[in-house]
Amino acid sequence: MIITVCGIGYSGLMLSLFLCELGHTVKCFDSNPDVLNAIQIAGNQLNINEPGINSLVKNYIQSGNLNLFNNISEAVNNTNAIIVKIPVKGNLKSLEDVNLDSFNDLINNIISYLNRNKYMPIFISTTVPIGTCSMTLKNIQSIRRDLVAAKHYDIICAPVFLREGSALHDLMKPDRMIFGFKQKSDFADDVINKIYKTLKLRNIPFIYTNFETAELIKTATMGLATVNMAFTNELEKLCDSAGVDFNVLAKGVGLDKRVGQNSILSNAGIGGSSLPRTSRVLINSAKQRGIDLSILSVALASNVQRIKSISNKIIKYYNTNNDQVQTTKRVAILGLTFKGLTTDITESPSISVIQDLLNNNISVALYDPYYLPSSSNLNSIPSEIKDNPLFHICDSVYDAASQSDILVVMTKWPEFNSINIPKIIELMQNKKFEKPVLFDCVNMFSQYDNSFTYIAA
Repeated sequence: MIITVCGIGYSGLMLSLFLCELGHTVKCFDSNPDVLNAIQIAGNQLNINEPGINSLVKNYIQSGNLNLFNNISEAVNNTNAIIVKIPVKGNLKSLEDVNLDSFNDLINNIISYLNRNKYMPIFISTTVPIGTCSMTLKNIQSIRRDLVAAKHYDIICAPVFLREGSALHDLMKPDRMIFGFKQKSDFADDVINKIYKTLKLRNIPFIYTNFETAELIKTATMGLATVNMAFTNELEKLCDSAGVDFNVLAKGVGLDKRVGQNSILSNAGIGGSSLPRTSRVLINSAKQRGIDLSILSVALASNVQRIKSISNKIIKYYNTNNDQVQTTKRVAILGLTFKGLTTDITESPSISVIQDLLNNNISVALYDPYYLPSSSNLNSIPSEIKDNPLFHICDSVYDAASQSDILVVMTKWPEFNSINIPKIIELMQNKKFEKPVLFDCVNMFSQYDNSFTYIAA
């Protein structure tokens, strides 16, 4: 089939490649030419950490399976289905209602190209508030009275579930496929079966439901993950206070089949472009209906508190022990991205901690595998951090450690598992403190607690 994907951000590109992997021809539309240019020259290096991403993009462009368009008319011409993956806008760090203006503008553009001679399914894969798909359908019905739903077109809510760093894997091996309708049609069913035939043959569960349920399944999934991560962080704080081994706790709780082994995982805080924002979308959807999702609201507030407590611990330790020597050294931060195996620093806990340290006139030495001194993506770091003379980007863990008195691990990068600990200790000796100081915010180095002044942040 020929499928048009509108909105080629991170997940839009991953979805496009997934459809190519299923054997389809994909027409990628984005209103930002810079986004398309970056993909067009993907033989260089896309700022995305996905296994084989550059070669996949390059090969599918060369084969003609992946096509890039900045013109919506050309993008939707001669296509069999349209998938909307444009990100909704809004204030990332508040509970303000999301801004659907760009989403609605795109839908209105698409509507103008629908015609009575060809059936066109429109899949809404953008994470949207409850009621958005119903609103979209009413919008089409009011503007294009000449068209009949389920005959000339269908709106299908089709949320996607993926994790940054393993997006293609998650799309190719999904836990389930969700499709929401106002009223399911034979035309829509036929298109879904053709697009996802490979997944059907693998007996992946296909769930068909109404618009609102499909919308809520996506936001509720992310909300539950947010609550779980916040609860885990508070448990870790309790472990530290009570002298409990967090690793043993995680194993003991995770072996319960009702919970799962991946439910209790240490983290520096909730970040990224998806989880916090989607949780806020869910809170706002409930708020508009007079429902207070207090547990989720408290989880987000707890996350802010968690990140702030990391900053406060480091600052307090640094200032309390600062009079041992007159020379002021640095705090080394390992990890800028919100999690390992991604380039995303949106709402990264590390960004907040670095900003707090700089605001307290503490020099910071940063090392992150994707944000090296020579990297082309440094402009994504907030200017108030990047341009601060106290902020320094290092090209290795050892470079950061050699200039610092305190080491803070913020991100679980796999590379950090192979750090030469004796070398780190040697580099950090004879600094401000008698013993190298390690704030371990992701529980990666608890086995070395005797080698450092170890603080589980």
